[in-house]
Amino acid sequence: MALGIKEGLPRAIDAFREHDAHVDFDVVCVINDVSPDNPALATLPADITVVPRRANLGYTGGLHVARAHSHGEFLVWGQDDMTPVEGWLDALVDAADASQGAGMVGPRQVDQEGNTRPLNSGRTLAGQSSLTWPSTADAPVPVREAPCDVGWVSGAGALVRLSAWDAVGGVDLRVWPLNYVDLAFCAHVRAHGYGVVHAPGAKIEHAKHGSSTSVLLNYTQARNTQFLDGEGWPGVTERLGEIAASPVPHPCSPWLGADITQIEARQLEEASLAYLPLGRDYSDYRDAAEARIASLLGRDALLDDVFASRSWRVTAPLRVLGRLVRKALGRR
Repeated sequence: MALGIKEGLPRAIDAFREHDAHVDFDVVCVINDVSPDNPALATLPADITVVPRRANLGYTGGLHVARAHSHGEFLVWGQDDMTPVEGWLDALVDAADASQGAGMVGPRQVDQEGNTRPLNSGRTLAGQSSLTWPSTADAPVPVREAPCDVGWVSGAGALVRLSAWDAVGGVDLRVWPLNYVDLAFCAHVRAHGYGVVHAPGAKIEHAKHGSSTSVLLNYTQARNTQFLDGEGWPGVTERLGEIAASPVPHPCSPWLGADITQIEARQLEEASLAYLPLGRDYSDYRDAAEARIASLLGRDALLDDVFASRSWRVTAPLRVLGRLVRKALGRR
């Protein structure tokens, strides 16, 4: 999954397509916000499926497009800021095979040095907002190595059983364009009776929001958690158990069973509903940033006045002499 053709995309594609695994797999690369006529598309490997989309369908819509081009038993989520570690895919499939009721299996995210990143898995707190779920995440260094049932996993490099995806209608298009897409999907499959498993032995290197701004992350976190707790799935997040399958009656995906053309149209509709408040929030952020810049420029103007003053110019030789003396004495 990528937004535009950036510098890291070819490297990420090669890392996934060259990953050594005992299972057969195909690579599908969905690129949002790019014209099918973009000449850079021709430079991508010919042995993968490249699906360009002119609009930004977000992470949510892009995953649906990937599903439409997938024909195996599983769909594994990847992005252009990820690099699979040796044994990653095999460990995910092994965990899925060992837990046939699992709808989603999440790996352990690591940095370039192999250190475990936070927010890999956790619990859902019954009776509390979905905003609290990340606070239940495991410590950066997991206390266990074996796969285990959890309430949610990160979607970074995660595996989804396609039968579970189809049963729930895939990821929620209303959680656009990113942030809480994975947690919402975990809650949805659990509400259908599927489990969620964390497989610490499956490791993937992740730059962690390397392509998302803080403004977008803050906005989507507030908007999407409010949606999940309120009008989106009324009463669902409050009634889910902490871990494992938690069948809960809920209003399922309105697009369940729709074809990809209908889903893309619905995604663009959801995106248009989110653009206006996002633009307003960004405008507020920009105004604050401009005020800060103006303040700093004002300070520069004061400094310019000082530097232009007679006293500053007259004492300049003394200041130079003082610096030379301190340097000779080895002082700062």
